Amino acid sequence: MKSPPAGVKLVMEAVCVMKDVKPEKVNDPAGGTKKVLDYWGPAKKLLSDMKFLDSLREYDKDNIPPHIMQEIRDKYIPDEGFVPEKVAKASQAAEGLCKWVRAMEIYDRVAKVVAPKRLALVEKETEVNGLMAELKAKQDELKAVQDRVAQLNAALDEKLREKADLEAKVELCAQKLGRAQKLIGGLGGEKKRWSEAAANLQVAFDNLTGDILVAGAVMAYLGPYTSVYRQSTIADWVAQCRAANLPCSADFSLRSILGDAVKIRAWNIDGLPTDGFSVDNGVMLHNSRRWPLMIDPQGQANKWIKKMEASNQLKVIKLSDPNFMRDLETGIQFGTPVLLENIGEELDPALEPLLLRSTFKQGGVMCMKLGENVLEYSDDFRFYITTKLPNPHYMPETATKVTLINFMITPEGLEDQLLGIVVRKEQPELEAERQQLIIQSAENKRQLKDIEKRILDTLSNSQGNILEDEGAIKVLDDAKIVSDDIQAKQKVAEATEAKINENRKGYKPVAAHSAVLFFVIADMANIDPMYQYSLTWFVNLFIASIDSSTKSKQLDKRLRYLTDHFTYSIYCNVCRSLFEKDKLLFAFLLCCALLKSRNQLDQSELMFFLTGGVGLDNTRKNPDESWISQKMWDELCRMGDLPSYQEVKFLEKFEADPRKWKYIYDSKTPYNEELPDSWQGSLTDFQRMTLLRVMRPDKAVPLCRLFVQSKLGQRFTEPPPFNLQESYNDSVATAPLIFVLSPGADPMAQLLKFADTFPVSVLQNGVKMTNEPPTGLRMNMLQSYLTDPISDPSFFNKLEDNPAKHEAFQKLLFGLCFFHANVQERRKFGPLGWNIPYGFNESDLRISVRQLNIFLEEYDDLPLDALQYLTGQCNYGGRVTDDWDRRCLVSILKNTFCRDACVQTKYALSPSGVYHVPAPEGYDHYVEFIKELPVEQPPEAFGMHDNVDISKDLQETRLLFDSCLATMAALPSLFDLEAALAKFPTRYDESMNTVLVQEMQRFNRLLQVIVTSLRDLRKAIKGLVLMSPALEEVGRSLTIGKVPGMWMAKSYPSLKPLGSYVSDFLQRLQFLQTWYEQGKPDVFWVSGFYFTQAFLTGALQNYARKYKIPIDILGFGFEVLRDEDPRTAPADGVLIDGLFLDGARWVKSKHVLGESMPKVLFDVMPAIWLKPGKKEELPDVPSYLCPVYKTSERRGTLSTTGHSTNYVLPIRVPSDMPSDHWVRRGVALLCQLDD
Repeated sequence: MKSPPAGVKLVMEAVCVMKDVKPEKVNDPAGGTKKVLDYWGPAKKLLSDMKFLDSLREYDKDNIPPHIMQEIRDKYIPDEGFVPEKVAKASQAAEGLCKWVRAMEIYDRVAKVVAPKRLALVEKETEVNGLMAELKAKQDELKAVQDRVAQLNAALDEKLREKADLEAKVELCAQKLGRAQKLIGGLGGEKKRWSEAAANLQVAFDNLTGDILVAGAVMAYLGPYTSVYRQSTIADWVAQCRAANLPCSADFSLRSILGDAVKIRAWNIDGLPTDGFSVDNGVMLHNSRRWPLMIDPQGQANKWIKKMEASNQLKVIKLSDPNFMRDLETGIQFGTPVLLENIGEELDPALEPLLLRSTFKQGGVMCMKLGENVLEYSDDFRFYITTKLPNPHYMPETATKVTLINFMITPEGLEDQLLGIVVRKEQPELEAERQQLIIQSAENKRQLKDIEKRILDTLSNSQGNILEDEGAIKVLDDAKIVSDDIQAKQKVAEATEAKINENRKGYKPVAAHSAVLFFVIADMANIDPMYQYSLTWFVNLFIASIDSSTKSKQLDKRLRYLTDHFTYSIYCNVCRSLFEKDKLLFAFLLCCALLKSRNQLDQSELMFFLTGGVGLDNTRKNPDESWISQKMWDELCRMGDLPSYQEVKFLEKFEADPRKWKYIYDSKTPYNEELPDSWQGSLTDFQRMTLLRVMRPDKAVPLCRLFVQSKLGQRFTEPPPFNLQESYNDSVATAPLIFVLSPGADPMAQLLKFADTFPVSVLQNGVKMTNEPPTGLRMNMLQSYLTDPISDPSFFNKLEDNPAKHEAFQKLLFGLCFFHANVQERRKFGPLGWNIPYGFNESDLRISVRQLNIFLEEYDDLPLDALQYLTGQCNYGGRVTDDWDRRCLVSILKNTFCRDACVQTKYALSPSGVYHVPAPEGYDHYVEFIKELPVEQPPEAFGMHDNVDISKDLQETRLLFDSCLATMAALPSLFDLEAALAKFPTRYDESMNTVLVQEMQRFNRLLQVIVTSLRDLRKAIKGLVLMSPALEEVGRSLTIGKVPGMWMAKSYPSLKPLGSYVSDFLQRLQFLQTWYEQGKPDVFWVSGFYFTQAFLTGALQNYARKYKIPIDILGFGFEVLRDEDPRTAPADGVLIDGLFLDGARWVKSKHVLGESMPKVLFDVMPAIWLKPGKKEELPDVPSYLCPVYKTSERRGTLSTTGHSTNYVLPIRVPSDMPSDHWVRRGVALLCQLDD
């Protein structure tokens, strides 16, 4: 290498210096003649020496000449280029040499300092060795002395330790003694209570098996049932457990077995009613493994759940909410509770995984699949379901997925709530203090329970001797101090609460009274589903009565004022939403419920009053058949069997001298008559009313009215009139005003008139009220004249320029209004008025009045025929679907809307002339004339007999008391159809054989339904089969004495109550059985046929086949037989009997129709000969074409055979009076009566 790097060259110079190699003189590389010293040549020689490295290793580093080291230190070490790191950039080998040079420099520098010190070290070591020898001798002496001292110290320590141990034992004994005294003092007070608790726990442990068995059964089976049924069933189960020697608490209580007193008190604070039934519901809800579905018509459970879960961010959803599944998924994932409210009888199938709790693990996390989504399932999630349906029917598969719990409010629970409300309003400070005490008491009990648990945990978890555990003793001591303090507070609180409760008791009568009212209102929904009233509405009304009723400082007066005010307020508010027919019923139910709550009315007497009792056969002989009907006598006997009547031997004394009582039967106002002898004072008001109801059932409605007046006051029988302003005053912007309309009612005109003052928000959101047509001819006509268009002067006086037309218009208008009122009022008379109750309304009158005005204006001659046709056949007749009703309607119209009304002065609209067309003296004259008409119109105003009032009253009685207890007769076996066909084969010449067999088939179907339903019902009651809704309806109907709907669906038409229906059914079966056994009867009991039209067709068919005449040209002629008991069948046609005249009687002496006898509603029709013949050859004699119906209801539906289910045929009955006379009286023939 000719030109080495500067770093390499510098290193080799230093190595040469270290090796004491001299440099060479060479020419100056910068130029010129000057010579310079250069080490590179000698360096190359060194490097080429094979032993160069060995020489470096063996270099005498301890004896380096000073001048060499001085040169190294002066020239090379300070040089910035002489650094191994920098040299390494030029040459790795040079880096090592650089390091060697620098190491030699360092070593030399250190060696020059260390060498003198080494010499001094040797000298000092020698001196030390001498001294150490002396020290060893002295140490040996010292050790001997120390060993002695150690022995003495050890002995001292032993004695001191013994002393400390003795002192510690003394101290520990003192501490144990103190702790023992504290424990004895602290826990000694609990000895009695804990001993009792231990004894109770032992009893509970002994009864655990039976109690848990019953508790599990209660939760599994009794959730949907009422309080009374639960208690009776539990008592039965407990008795069975004890009978089987299974230990079980005699006073079983679900709350004590599965409940927690502290939790229960917290629930009560959150709104759970305090009665036992509601508390048991809460226990079921919190202990069930299935989600609860609560039957909650009053919203009690809803309110409780919402308050209890409010702090947990409860989400309330409905199935109708568009996002309900999303809210549910959120709750499942994040563990927030969800309340699904207001469900119906079906649940969304999408909820099934949730109801079944179908969870699974996925990735170590609990999940649930809901719909198409897989969700993480939080253990904190809770799901509640409520329904407002009072008696829902859930499918078994739904009921098994949830825990059904009946949260319907109980009288006790409602009474407690109302008591709290009235005390809070009357004495707010008292109720506030009570509520505060309840909360404080709950907190105290919670703390006491926590302390007790802490004490027991400390005692059970303490290791070794409890007296040696200072921490445990301190915990127990502190707990005892707190416990004593809380118990002292609790005693004060309980004493104060007892004092407050004693003061609250003063208001209990009004709470109990008001609770009775609520349950009467709740039962109104059984009459009409529109009669629904919420608990919130009731409570608000209660609060309003508290605020507005008369105040008094005397508690008894204040309670009387409040009770009277609230009772009447309830009556008025409820009546506003009732149909007219139900207002007296409501007042009567209200009255009876209040009397029952005061133990002033016996339930058995009330049931008899409503139903007439139970029974088919009466073995006692009627003492006087001249005036005592068999029905009256049967009911008198059943009434006499009631305990209250047995005590006074009523029946025996009545039988002894029945003539004493006849004056009551004959009286027009039997309720105003004094009872004979001492009976007036011997019987209670209700018992007297019951007796009169049996003797004069047609007066049951006025009897009820008078009874209510005597117990509650007259105002409870005079419902307030419809008043839209009052309804508006009671309304709020968030509740709709609902018009519950009946046929013939049209409130639109009133509403439009009032709408100017009605806020739109209230019109869009809405207080229930009914709006029926006015009652009575007078009020009906008055309303017609006070409404548009008649009340409009421009309309009424439109024809005054033509006096003749104006006079005709006024008279015909009055006749038309009378006709309108007449056809509406006839509905009250039931089938005697109209076979079908039609909804004639103001629009019918309005169009007819306008047509009358237009026709009179446009035509010079009065087109009365056209007007009668439009009015009778179109405007009103368009609503009429029954031909016989149409005939009656036209007859009434011809009598009131006719030419005679225009030309005659004071044209009579009724036979007496009380109702007549007044002189045409203007609008005001007509209004005043109408106001002077009688309030109560006699039947003659409708062209009817006075007896029709009795029929109407009896009909109202049936409406009021639609209930009857009955007995079940022994039903015969089914007809043997094969035997019947063999004995009565199908023959061309005898159609009656086919009629008999077909009737047997029909009755077999009905009999099969009756037998099967009764058998299944018995099994369902025993729990052997499922209680379906159909079977439940059968059971309910049998309980109240109605014919079950399941039977009626397969039955012939009948309005009879259960007892009479069964008797009638058995008679029909016997009729067919006699026919089967004895052959075709001479006289057919026409009422006994299931399908009467088949019998009539069979009679025509026999005649047609006998004489070979087409059956479609045949009809019946009719002959009412004079022979009361015909025994020979005619050669042609058939004899029938079993018909009843309704609205008239048969005058045997004249052999014609006649007016009904007083108090005789129906007359037995003699046997009638149905004579087949050609229609054109049938004789036309003076007669009334009388329709025949199967029941008094008259109306029916068109069956699949093309025949009406009720109408049979028309029969011509001889009459010496015009046919229209009987048409207006609604005369008809009936196959059966209603009882």
